[in-house]
Amino acid sequence: RVLFRSVSVAYLLFAGGYIAYITFLSAYLTAHHASVTQVAVTWAALGVAAIAGPVLWNRPLRAWPGARALAAALAGISAAAAVAIISADPAVVIVSAVGYGVSFLVVPAAITRIVHAAVPRPDWTAALAAFTVVFAVGQMVGPYLAGVLADSYGAGATLVWTAALCAAGSVASLTVRPAGKP
Repeated sequence: RVLFRSVSVAYLLFAGGYIAYITFLSAYLTAHHASVTQVAVTWAALGVAAIAGPVLWNRPLRAWPGARALAAALAGISAAAAVAIISADPAVVIVSAVGYGVSFLVVPAAITRIVHAAVPRPDWTAALAAFTVVFAVGQMVGPYLAGVLADSYGAGATLVWTAALCAAGSVASLTVRPAGKP
């Protein structure tokens, strides 16, 4: 089915991309001579934003049809990573971390919403298990490939990686149309 192909591609890209941001964020900050305090404040801002994210995304997850919330969350992650590419200024990186923080935990919730809307209840577990496998593959491969990029081009390349993969995942999500349960 087109729905599951597109959503699987989006989830794979997310898994391979989002993880690079949080895996290499400290290396990126260190490469730009950030103080220990700046690194700590950046992570704290990301964490607080992640706590607030579900509250901010609750309505879109419930109200937006199809994979719109998924596409928006992936676009948000992509934009947040791109902001830090533009500048390593502490304020800019905090904006990046907050944007990332409010968006990244929403993606699994959006996947769950899509499955609940498109799959008969007795098949939810199997569908979510399949998406978990897709996610795991992305999480295994993503940091390795991002590490190769970082070794070759510097820690900033991992932000480009995150931005590119999450943007591509957002585009893949936009091909999904609302589906009724079969």
